[in-house]
Parts: sequence; C-alpha cells; structure tokens
Amino acid sequence: MKFFSKLCKSKEDAASPASGSAAAARAAPPPPRPQPPAPAAAASATVHVPDGVADRHSSASSVASSGVPSAEARAKAPRVCANLCGWSAFGDHLTCCRQCQGSDGPHAKDCAIKNTPWPPLCERGCGRRAFGMFPTCCTRCMGPEGPHTKDCAVKGGARSSTTDATVSASSSAVAASAALMTQEEVLEELRAKLSEWHIAGTMKTRAEVDEVIQSLATRSGLGFDAVRMLWLTVARQVRPVGAPVEVYVTLAEQHHGVKVEVIDLGARSAKHTNSCMFLTCAAALADRRAKGYEDSPPGVLGDLLAAAAPGGNDMTPIEELIEQHRRTRAGTLGRMADALRHCACEYLTIEEESFLPYFSPVRGVAGGGEDAMKQAYANWVQKLREDEEGDELVILALATLLGLAVQPVQQSGYRVPLMDPTEAKEDCILYWGNDDRHWVWLRIVE
Repeated sequence: MKFFSKLCKSKEDAASPASGSAAAARAAPPPPRPQPPAPAAAASATVHVPDGVADRHSSASSVASSGVPSAEARAKAPRVCANLCGWSAFGDHLTCCRQCQGSDGPHAKDCAIKNTPWPPLCERGCGRRAFGMFPTCCTRCMGPEGPHTKDCAVKGGARSSTTDATVSASSSAVAASAALMTQEEVLEELRAKLSEWHIAGTMKTRAEVDEVIQSLATRSGLGFDAVRMLWLTVARQVRPVGAPVEVYVTLAEQHHGVKVEVIDLGARSAKHTNSCMFLTCAAALADRRAKGYEDSPPGVLGDLLAAAAPGGNDMTPIEELIEQHRRTRAGTLGRMADALRHCACEYLTIEEESFLPYFSPVRGVAGGGEDAMKQAYANWVQKLREDEEGDELVILALATLLGLAVQPVQQSGYRVPLMDPTEAKEDCILYWGNDDRHWVWLRIVE
C-alpha cells in the first residue's frame, strides 16, 4: 500500500521503500531458542493495573484480576445451562438444576422460578428469542416492528434457538436464497455457523475456517478479506459470558495448540483511555524485542516505538516493563501504546480508500450514499485519535504496519480467523484475548 512509503519510510533514507525493509526485518531470524522442558500445565497469570486507573473497562478488569467474575458481572451476563435445555445456569453452577438432562427435562420444581429462559428475548424489543449467543434475533431487527430476515421466524419459533434443528433450518434457508448472497445473508450464515460449532463443541482448524470464508466469499462476491472482517465482527457481537480468565488458556490450547498465560494490562496508556488493544500489542512487541527478534518496523513507527523505550528499556525483560506499567501508566508500555494508536490512525487516514470497503460491513452504516460513508469513517478515525477503543479494522491496520499476524481468542468460545494481511511466518503470530469489552495479551508459555 502507498502508506508504507509515507509513514514507515526511514527519515534518513526516504527513497528506500519501507515494505522491503519490513520484509527484510521479518526475515531476520531470532537467536536459537532453547528446547522447552517437558510440557506442564499452563497457569493463568494476570497482571493488575495501578489503583485509580479504572475506566469503562473496569468491570472486565475486575473479572481478570480476580480470576472469577463478580456477582454483579454474572447478573449482567447470565450463562446458558450446560445441557442446553433452554434455561440459564443457576448461580455459579454449570446447569439450571441438579435434575436437568436436556431440553426435555426433567427439572426441579423451582427451576423456572430461580432461572430465566435462555436464550433471552431479543434486545431490540421485538418479542422474539435472541439467536444462539447473540443479543438479537437476526441482523436486520430494529425493534417491535422489525424488519426481520427471511429465516428469523424459523430460528426464533422454538423456545430455544440453540438447537441443532434450528441451526440446520437457518443454514438451509440461507442456502436456498439467491445465487449471489447479500451481505445480510452472509452475516446470518456466519451467525448460524458459529452457533452450530459452539453447540457441537467442534474445534475447527485454521484451514477449515479459511475454507468457510472462501466459500462465502465466492457465493457473495464480497471478497475473502471482507468476509473475514465480518466473521470477526459477528464473533464479537456475542453476549459476554462472564467466564473466568482461565477460559482463554483452555481455548488457546484447544483451538490453536498453544499454551498461554493471561496478561491484563488494563485500559489506560500514557495519554489515552480505552487503550487495552494497543497496550496488548505493545507488550507483545516488547516481549519479542527482548527475546532478540529483529522485526521492529522501520521508519517513523519504529522511531516512535524506540523513543518510547529510552535508556536501554528496549531490551528490558517484559516482566520488568509490566511491573513498571503497574506503577505508572506513563511508562514504556503506555508510551508504546500511544505510538501504535497514533500510527494506526495515520494509516487509516492515508489509506482511507483501502479500508472503506471493510468499514461498511463492520459498522453497518446504511443510507446517505458514499459521501455519508466517508464522513462516518472520518468521524470514527477522529474518535480513535482520542479515546475510542480498537476494533477489527484497527487489528488489520496494526497487523499490516507491523508485518505480524494476530489471532484473536474470543472468551465466548467462538472460533475466529487469523488476521494475517502480510502472510507473516508461523513464529510471528500474536494471540490476543477478548470478551467483547476488553483485550488481554495471551503470552505464549515456552
């Protein structure tokens, strides 16, 4: 992209293309790694942020810091009974009652009193059941008067929309539509596919995920990258499950075969709030740098990241940088996070034409034409320069700028595709956890 010749070009040698430098930097091998010891169970570790820096992420941070969700968090995010009977789980238990064996019961006498129907009603107030783990009945619903997708009544007709029969009917209805699928139909099929896998407990490989994306891209004409962005968006729309942070450890190993520990850096950087994504990225970069990987980006972004770590901090072990961040948000990681936010915003501004095709499906902007879309995009980037939190487009921007791949791990358990716009090597994959409100770093345990 033309942005690399503007932002990532070295100040001293503006004539050399940064893309080539970035590729060369990524190709530089790290020092030989010692053979890891015999595998041991990975423990979930959480790093706390300093007192007095809580913000809109505080509820998520409190969950991460204690390892278990608070009673208030659980009340806001009820969990489905593990037997998928149509009721919520009771308290901290996995099922609604001791007698439950499934949708046909049996149930305790007070089961219907102490629990709530699951899925709950659509949050738009239409009276239909929400689909699967999503907050709405369908992607079109706007309220009591609708509108609704063609298969919404089929999916919401049963008391529980999280049954195999419902998912099958949903998939069939979408498949029977026109030869070229609309964006709306792609969204509905993605919701159905994610719910189907979630219910079945199926652990799909990265190749299988890419196969589904390619199939939808071919049938819709949206393009592979656009469908991948839609997938990430749909996965993040799932209701928070209120699970402990240990679930990230389990999901990372089940879905991706890696052992991780959970590092929560809070949401405040040196100058901004809602910076959890940028802090997560900064910590992952600092860790790679301390281990000897020479894949720091060249040019302006590289200069800003280097300036954020003065006095030899560029080779400081990540544990010391995390401890520093606990003491002050204005430390190395906080400054690196702000540098990443700044450069991501510059990239999104200069490469507006490249990102606009993804902005529409992600943001769901409708009406007003191209000018309204561009204005909405500009407004979003301006908010991002201040304290807006990062989303799928920001992940795409960061992954492209850094020449690294990002694998989000959703706390809901929904499998999401790898964000790898530069075809990074296998050892250049960063793992980030997300519960739809807060990002944490999933550090690989070697």
